[in-house]
Amino acid sequence: MQGDSPLEVSCADTTVIPEGRVFKSRSWDFGDLTSDDNTSEEEKLSHKYTSVGTFDITLTTVMTDAASEKEDLIVTSSLTVTVTR
Repeated sequence: MQGDSPLEVSCADTTVIPEGRVFKSRSWDFGDLTSDDNTSEEEKLSHKYTSVGTFDITLTTVMTDAASEKEDLIVTSSLTVTVTR
């Protein structure tokens, strides 16, 4: 994804929860250390980039075993955003 500053990016967690697993937590990291809202645990959200640069948006979703609640499955996905001007 690429665009001019300020660039607003909308994100949604579309992780598929496998059978036998239950959702435990999610964490977004927008890679924008100059922003006050660099991280979030929301399912759907927007983030505005005001600095020029290349940023990695990372979503980490944690699921646990539905029966034992002891074994976590961690899924990480990412997207690179380039902000120009």
